[in-house]
Amino acid sequence: LQDIVSPRAAVATPAAIASAEAVDMLLHSTTAFVNTPLVSLDINPAMPFIAASSGDGYLLVWHIASLLNPQMVHEFTSHSDKVTAVKLIHEGRHIISSSRDFSAHIYDSGSLRRLDTIRQRGALLSLAAVPPEQNIVLVAGTDGYDICAYRLGVLTMVDNCTEPLMRFSGHSGRIVAMDVSPAGNIFVTASHDFSVLVWELPLGSNAGRGPSKPYRPIGKLSSADAHVLSVAFNADGSQMATCSADHSVSLWKVK
Repeated sequence: LQDIVSPRAAVATPAAIASAEAVDMLLHSTTAFVNTPLVSLDINPAMPFIAASSGDGYLLVWHIASLLNPQMVHEFTSHSDKVTAVKLIHEGRHIISSSRDFSAHIYDSGSLRRLDTIRQRGALLSLAAVPPEQNIVLVAGTDGYDICAYRLGVLTMVDNCTEPLMRFSGHSGRIVAMDVSPAGNIFVTASHDFSVLVWELPLGSNAGRGPSKPYRPIGKLSSADAHVLSVAFNADGSQMATCSADHSVSLWKVK
């Protein structure tokens, strides 16, 4: 990964914003989270859905075929504590949520049924999913500083926790964000240790050497002066963006 845009190289001035051709316009507003903070939100372009989570454990899903009149289709109440992250995965066919109640739930967005549950020994803080043919999700939380990979549909429990398919070790602080490249072979993680690490994700028959032999990162982005709060690949995986607590956004070229 190569930094191709300096965090402070391009600043949008009021004059530049005023001269822009597009004008921001509020299409719809909801009061669904009036008494609790909205914690996480995701939109999947393959299906007209928005999924959002709250600080009181609720997960709400809207159908947005009409942006002027979105319809809330379901309210999931499976979590017993703050929902820390939510993703519409597998081209919008599934929803996955992580929580401080030590669990991650996977739902079918069509039937609105819960399909699977992943349990760890600590609060879950961030998650990501590999392209659907691999059926793998990545989860990180407060039970150490590792990322655990699980294959959905074949989850096994050991001592009341879900046994990982793979483990990735390299951070020295809590992992707060992660994203997987569109091809599914690379993912990145951001941590409270001020680092962003790059990992190769074994796929197919190469996946699954077990949690006792963790994989190590293949790269590290330039050291940050503040916590990195979010990471995201673009649609074709050629670039990645990070944003930090020092009000900066960096754009990286993926080689």
